Amino acid sequence: MTGRMNGVTWAVLDVYAQTLEGQSVEGLRKHLRRAAPLKRQQNTARVTAAGLGALDERGTLTPQGLTAARAAVNRLRAGPHWGQP
Repeated sequence: MTGRMNGVTWAVLDVYAQTLEGQSVEGLRKHLRRAAPLKRQQNTARVTAAGLGALDERGTLTPQGLTAARAAVNRLRAGPHWGQP
């Protein structure tokens, strides 16, 4: 069982998982559901990610956000909990 993910990382990966590239990452949506911040914190995480420049005002990934999402996926895949039920 994994713990909660950093909210900003979750927000960036949540948007990334909706892209064609993100949809091809096996197990990403499942991992995001397990490690999501509490519902009341998700919107705050998205606003913070936008403030940091990872998401634009429409909530889509910026080039910086895409780079961050790819790096986060690589870190997650290397972790001990990737792919566990």
